[in-house]
Amino acid sequence: MKDYYEILQVPRSASSSDIKQAYRKLALTWHPDRVEISDQETAAKTFELLSEAYECLSTSELRAVYDKYGEQGLKQGIPTEEGLQSTNFCPSNPLEVFEKFFGSIHVFDQFFTHDQSEFFADRDIFNNFSGMKSAEKAVDTEDIVHELSLSLAELYLGTRRKICISDIPRTNRFGSVTMMTRDYNIEIKAGWKDGTKLRFEGDGPQHPGMAEPGDVVFVIKQEKHPEFRREGCHLVYDAEISLLEALTGTSVVIRSLDGRTLRIPVNDIVDSTSTVVYQGEGMPQNDGSRGDLIVKFKVKFPNSLTDQQKALLHKALS
Repeated sequence: MKDYYEILQVPRSASSSDIKQAYRKLALTWHPDRVEISDQETAAKTFELLSEAYECLSTSELRAVYDKYGEQGLKQGIPTEEGLQSTNFCPSNPLEVFEKFFGSIHVFDQFFTHDQSEFFADRDIFNNFSGMKSAEKAVDTEDIVHELSLSLAELYLGTRRKICISDIPRTNRFGSVTMMTRDYNIEIKAGWKDGTKLRFEGDGPQHPGMAEPGDVVFVIKQEKHPEFRREGCHLVYDAEISLLEALTGTSVVIRSLDGRTLRIPVNDIVDSTSTVVYQGEGMPQNDGSRGDLIVKFKVKFPNSLTDQQKALLHKALS
């Protein structure tokens, strides 16, 4: 279990100001673009932990939950009489936390040697160090950007894609241009998000006059799902039920993204503002945990009632 106070090197009695100062100092120290290449993996992991710890401890409600129930309560839910109540805490992209704190991701551009926006395209690919790109690269380089369209189920389970990129112009040292073809066997890790970028440095075009070749960049595009929608690490399912079911109870049957059948009992009266949280049935996260499945309800009213039905309904509810 993570000790957020230890990560930020502050006591449990630390004030909000203490926490901010600690994050400011450590985030600038451990930003992967401030350390040597050999330390990039350590820096990325440390930077991610710092972001998660700060995001929790800088929010009073989350900090209160963490102080009482620890990381397990924060991520898996608070125990109540009715079961576990989700806090909906999903750590954000560390670079987004950094930018929100400092007002820019370019706080110390004069020190940067890599394009951190690509390096941190998604917090789940921190170990993909082929994504680093030199800031000293010639400005006239050209990248090939290829969109990878993936279903929500593929992003839930993880998959592989074989992609062939052809007609890539390359200039040799004599100035002549040849067209190349490159094959990629890309592993899509479970939990990756829409917009995640995979960069293959130096695999792109190099036209005459270019000092260096460009890159080949694959961008994840999540397809719309007919039943689920994604909110961070959570999945949201809209269940349509009748007025009778909303008043007397029912069981919602959901086919999960990995093919399992989930039966969610609804025993209380629900309306269109009600939700039921099914913990651990959301999208995979980098630390091995999962988000939640959040069931929302759409109550379908009858188009008409007979006089007898109205009378019976009035009698039952009065």
